[in-house]
Amino acid sequence: MATDPRSSLSRDEWDREDAQFSRIVRGVQRRARAEERVRGLGLAFLILNGLGMVGAALAFLAIAPWGFVSGDPTATFVLGGVGTVVAGLIAGLSLPGVLAGWGLLRRRPWARTLALAMGVLSLFSVPLGTILGVVTLYVLLQDDVRELFDPLT
Repeated sequence: MATDPRSSLSRDEWDREDAQFSRIVRGVQRRARAEERVRGLGLAFLILNGLGMVGAALAFLAIAPWGFVSGDPTATFVLGGVGTVVAGLIAGLSLPGVLAGWGLLRRRPWARTLALAMGVLSLFSVPLGTILGVVTLYVLLQDDVRELFDPLT
């Protein structure tokens, strides 16, 4: 029967060892909570901006074919161009958010910076963008989350 190596410790040594263990456990729990918040934020970025990419495709499909349907070559050219520009703008605004979400899920250091920039820009997109922006700033500016993206830790 094995004996507990701590059974020979004095009460003070036991308390010191228990305090160190508690500190380690709290640190692991804090890191796990930070990882959970970053994972949720990354998924939110992917979902909302993925919907923006779908919206870009739908905008193109809603505008561009009407010129072809009319049979007029000028209308085909103009509506095809308008559809392409509108879809390109929507996709151009959504693509950085998709990249930020992917980077957050992979814990890439550049993703935190990109997500902070996207979060600030999304503050002006009421109501979902504002919510995403506030949550982004709240989550990514915390010290325990900052440590997740620091390559030196």
